[in-house]
Amino acid sequence: MQRLERTIAKLAWISGLTLVLMAWNRFRGKTPILMYHSIRPRPDDWKRAPMVWQTGMVISPETFEEQIAAFSKRYKCVSVREYIELQSKKREKSLLAITFDDGYIDNLEIAAPVLRHYGAAATFFLVGCHVEGERPSPVALYNMAHDESLRDNGSLKINVNRKALVLAGEEALEMASRMYGFEKLDWRSHYISPSQALKLNAEGFEIGAHGYYHLIASALDVQKFKEDIIRSKNSITGFLPGLKIGFAFPFGAPPVISREKTKAVEECGFFYAVTSIEGLNDRNTNRFALKRISADEVPLYVTMFRLTGLRAGFKTLFQRFKWKYAMKPGTAKV
Repeated sequence: MQRLERTIAKLAWISGLTLVLMAWNRFRGKTPILMYHSIRPRPDDWKRAPMVWQTGMVISPETFEEQIAAFSKRYKCVSVREYIELQSKKREKSLLAITFDDGYIDNLEIAAPVLRHYGAAATFFLVGCHVEGERPSPVALYNMAHDESLRDNGSLKINVNRKALVLAGEEALEMASRMYGFEKLDWRSHYISPSQALKLNAEGFEIGAHGYYHLIASALDVQKFKEDIIRSKNSITGFLPGLKIGFAFPFGAPPVISREKTKAVEECGFFYAVTSIEGLNDRNTNRFALKRISADEVPLYVTMFRLTGLRAGFKTLFQRFKWKYAMKPGTAKV
């Protein structure tokens, strides 16, 4: 599938179709929201590196700057809050919103200077338990166990299945306790602190919430889901009071996102919510189920092709199949 995407994207780029479609989307007010996670140097053997390099969780600083430079030539790069506010006033059709999930420290140290250089804004969604220094979220702990660059002398041990961990809901907290050794890690240094978030906010970047424990919404009933996201909201408003806070669904692909959960986000007082359902957004898009496009370690022409929206339908079908399959007992890891 990756080879097919690259072939189609290259043909579309060479023929000029990509730029034509991007211009048409800008004219129609179709807005892409880009989704990033970690930005850090690419290992020499990155194609055989831990899973974070194979799933779009990490891209290199060089690739990131190449993308931001290209975006800034064709779009006004904004935060999600700015996008919604400008859209409501029917202004600025050529918008592109940039987001970062999980709140990695490299977002501050590597991504933010690049964004400032190109005059681009962005939204950083932080995980509540990391902000408050309580503990690593279950999925963060699992990622540390599978990424040598985040480990400390190989001290972290793991004996749980990632699929089971992701789909477990609150039980993931107990499962994660069976991963031992993380108390020896300086894990807090891997994530943006409240004081650092304040600095980003003062520089014009938006800070949002990404759940308190980064738990999958489909494994929580509405009440438990509300408790988690309200707590995550409070972890942000505790040091940034009075702001309109947006929310990013952890593992936000279909069918993880449901109408009752998007309604719950609205009822909990969030300004908007973003998902990882691929696609473009316009005035008719549900503000609590905004679509995003994953930015991976791929050639620039592939990323630009994704901005046309042509891949969105196929990606959404793939996501729907993947997650329905993943939630069946005894299936492969997600």
